Parts: sequence; structure tokens; C-alpha cells
Amino acid sequence: MTTREYLQQCTVRLNYGESQGTGFFVAPGLILTCAHVVEYAESNPINVFWKANNQTYTAKIETLLEYPIDLALLKLEGDIPKHGCVDLDEREPKINQYLYIFGYPKAIGIDYSEGDSATFKYEGESFQKNVLLYKLKEGQLIDGFSGSPLLNLETGKVCGMVNISRDTSSDLGGRAVSTKVILEQFSAIAELNQQFHQQPKPGDINPFKYGRPVPWTLDKKKSNI
Repeated sequence: MTTREYLQQCTVRLNYGESQGTGFFVAPGLILTCAHVVEYAESNPINVFWKANNQTYTAKIETLLEYPIDLALLKLEGDIPKHGCVDLDEREPKINQYLYIFGYPKAIGIDYSEGDSATFKYEGESFQKNVLLYKLKEGQLIDGFSGSPLLNLETGKVCGMVNISRDTSSDLGGRAVSTKVILEQFSAIAELNQQFHQQPKPGDINPFKYGRPVPWTLDKKKSNI
């Protein structure tokens, strides 16, 4: 599985009323998105469509940090399905580094509710009321992409979350909240995300992890082979 495919499996569509946006798993049962995507839901449940298993769940807002930080943390309700989580990285991308997003854009005359991709180049740092944003160019951001994870194609990790378009009708680009800001606001997420990615994956288990192997020799004379 490529890093892009894995990112897609960690990404969800969020719907409340007429509003549609994107979110992504940062820890088991926890979804990060933009505050402006879900702010009107208040204490009401938000529909969460997870394309990876073609199921819809509900989530509620755990924490909402409005403009200029524009972050919201959601918690799935009920039984939590087994799912992947993006790998968060605080490092700033290199200038002109290619970045990739996957989300669920929807606007007048445009509907990619089954998922859509976009790529950008990193232009540099940007600040809004002292909040560190990443400025993006050479890609189009339309309504519904807000909350999409920003994947650094060089590191294979998520360096931010898209939240602003510079022009929805062109490929001028946009801006993203940096992972550094995200982890400053949600310090517990840093630990939970790290714990998730430290778990052994299938095929990674070392059979000698819990002790040294017992020395043995093969006596060919006594072998039945």
C-alpha cells in the first residue's frame, strides 16, 4: 500500500445539515477537522462516512478552537471500528516540496463526495494572528476540502491540515494549519499518535523479542529427513 492509499484510508467525509467537509483519524476513535466545518453542529451528532469500509458513523465534538486556530477534535460514538491513523510530523516541508491531499469537496455544480485528490507545492510560512500556517501554491482548493490532511510526499507523513483557499475558482492554492500548531493545541494527540505507530505491524514481530533463542545443532546422522 502506498502512503497516498494509506492516507485515503485514514480520511473521512463529515456531514451536518447542508455542510460537508473532510476529517482524518489521528488516534483510535478521534478525528481532526477544521472548526468551521462542524461549528454549527454544537452538541448534535455529525455524520462520518468512512470510505475504507463504506460505513457511516456518528461523532460529537470533543474540542472546538475557533478562528484563527480553526481546529476541531471529534470522537466517534458507539463501537469504534479498527482503523488506521495518519502519521503526524511537526517538521516544515522544504520549499517547493510536493504535497498531497485527499478529501471530499462539494460546491455548486461540483460534487466529489466519493473522494478527490489534489497536489500543491509548498511556498513558505504564513502567519494569521500569530498562528503558523503553511502557504500552498499550484493547486485548487474548493469547498469541502477543508479538514483534509496535508501529506508530505517526501517523508510520507502529515505536516498539516488544509483550512483556507486562496481562490476556489483557480489553482492559486491555499493555506494549512501546521502540525506543529495542531500538537501544541492537542498535546495528548501527540502521545496517542506516537503510541499507535509504535505498535508492531503484521510481519514486524520479532520471534526472539521475549528472550534469546535456545542453542541447537542438527545432527545429520540422527535426522529422519
